[in-house]
Amino acid sequence: MRLSTVPVLVFLVGGLASQSIWKVSNVPGSGAHFTDLPQAVAVAAPGDSIWVYGSGGVNGPYMATTIDKGISIIGFMAGVTPGSNVPSESPLHGHLSIVGVPAGQRVVVSNFFMNSLSSQGGAIMVMDCLGSVILEDLYFNSLGIVNQPIRIERSVDVTLRGCHLEMSGDPLYVIDSSVLITTGLIQHRDPLPWPFPGYTTTRETISLQRANLTISGSIVAAIGAWSLYGYPPRNAVVMDTSTLRISPSSLVRGGYIPGTPGTTPTSFVPSVAFTGTGPNAVYKDWRTPAANYGTVPVTTTWLHETFHDWVVADELFNIRVNGPLGGFALLALGDYVPWTQSPWGNSLALDPMTAFLVGFVPLNAATGNYQWTLHCPSTALNGHAFALQALTLSQQGEIGLTIPSPLTVAWDKDRIP
Repeated sequence: MRLSTVPVLVFLVGGLASQSIWKVSNVPGSGAHFTDLPQAVAVAAPGDSIWVYGSGGVNGPYMATTIDKGISIIGFMAGVTPGSNVPSESPLHGHLSIVGVPAGQRVVVSNFFMNSLSSQGGAIMVMDCLGSVILEDLYFNSLGIVNQPIRIERSVDVTLRGCHLEMSGDPLYVIDSSVLITTGLIQHRDPLPWPFPGYTTTRETISLQRANLTISGSIVAAIGAWSLYGYPPRNAVVMDTSTLRISPSSLVRGGYIPGTPGTTPTSFVPSVAFTGTGPNAVYKDWRTPAANYGTVPVTTTWLHETFHDWVVADELFNIRVNGPLGGFALLALGDYVPWTQSPWGNSLALDPMTAFLVGFVPLNAATGNYQWTLHCPSTALNGHAFALQALTLSQQGEIGLTIPSPLTVAWDKDRIP
C-alpha cells in the first residue's frame, strides 16, 4: 500500500461515525445553530459533533461547560493561511467539566485554548468517566494566577494528546484513573506579580494517587526545571500507590538546584518522589533521556512507542515509532478503542475491524526508530478518534505492541464551512 493512500482511508474509516453536526458561532450572520457552547452541548445526543467557530477573540471567548455524554467538540478558525500542521483553535473561558461519561461512549474535545483572569478562574475536570475521554490540542494557560485546577478522578481511559498545560503552582491531579499523556508539554507558568492574584505556593507538576500514568513523546517539567527560580525546586511527579511509565522520547525533569552547573541530571532535584505507604512502580525505557531519580527505585526496560505530530486536514504530518533495535515495525491505523496499560506490554488500542496497514519497515539498528511523513487530505473527518499503533518484532523474535498514539484530524485551515 502506498503511503499516500493512507490518509484517504482515515476519512473512509470514520466517515459514518458522526450523527448530527451542531454549529456554534458568536459572529452575527454566521448561520450557526447557537451562539455559545453550553446551548449546543445541551441538545447534542451521543455520537453528535459540535463545530465551534473561532473569531480571533473579536467577540470574546466561548463559555466552557459540563459534558456528560459521548460527543465530539471541535474548535477552529476558518480562512486561516495554510502551510503548517499547527491547528487553528477556538477560545474557551471558565470551567470545562467532563463528568459521568457512560461506558461505551467517548468524549473528544479538540483544538481549543483556555485562559481566564476572572475571580472564578479556569479549570479542567474529568470525573467519574467509564467511557473514554480524549483532549486533543488543548492549550491551557493559567496566566500564573490562583484557582486554575486540573483534575482527573475515577476515570478509566483519559488521553491528553498534543496538549500544552501551563499550571499555576498546583499539580495536575490524577486520582484513581488511567491516563496517557502523548506529544504534550506540562509545566508551570510564572506567577503574576501584585496586584494580580498570582500563586504564592508551589507543588509538583503531576500528583498521582492510586493512578496509572504513561508518558510518551512528552515533557513534564517541574517548577524551576529550566532555570533558577524564586521558589524552592520541586519534583516533577509525586506518587502515592501508583504506576508511572516513561517512554524513550519523554523527559521528566525536576527543578534546578541553585549553585549547580545545570548541565547534568544531578543539577536538578529528583524527577519522581514517593509518598504514602502504598506500593509504587516507575518504569523507563533504556533510551529515555537521563534524569535524576534520587533514591526512587526505577525499573529500566523496553517501552516501545508510537507518536505523531498534530494532524491538520490538507497538511503534512509525521509519525514516529521507537521499537526494538534493528527489529521491525508494522504500523496500523484504525478507530480508537479503550487501551489497557501495563508495565510489560500494551493492549491493542485500535479496532481490528477498521485497522489497515500504514507500512512494514525495518527499524534503525542503533536507535530503533523510524519516521513517516504523510499528507492528510482536506476531506478527512474532523474530531473522530483514530489510533496509530505498531506491532513490533525484535531480532530475537519477540513480538510486542507499542504505546499507541490516539489521533484526531484538525480543521482544514482554508476551508470555509
